[in-house]
Amino acid sequence: MDKEEMLFHLSQILKDVALGKYQPLPQGVPLSEPEKEKLKEHTLEALQVAMNELAKDLNLPNDLKKALCLSESDLERLCRKKDMQAGFSEQNLCNVGK
Repeated sequence: MDKEEMLFHLSQILKDVALGKYQPLPQGVPLSEPEKEKLKEHTLEALQVAMNELAKDLNLPNDLKKALCLSESDLERLCRKKDMQAGFSEQNLCNVGK
């Protein structure tokens, strides 16, 4: 597997973690919600650092690098979009049958 493919896979994991679809949790250790949120932040940061290190030596077009290695603001937009979609879905569910 080449570095570009590795970046693609890490990018997908990063997006899944940011959207709450996946969260690595320690086995057998109960965590509070604030602890889970902190672990999520650390996971996102670790993935971003690893991806930027991996991409550093690659000659990727800027558009591709930006799409694969999301910035903090990109992640914030992604999370806001998820929250808006969740709110919209809940609103639609509440209006069913009215």
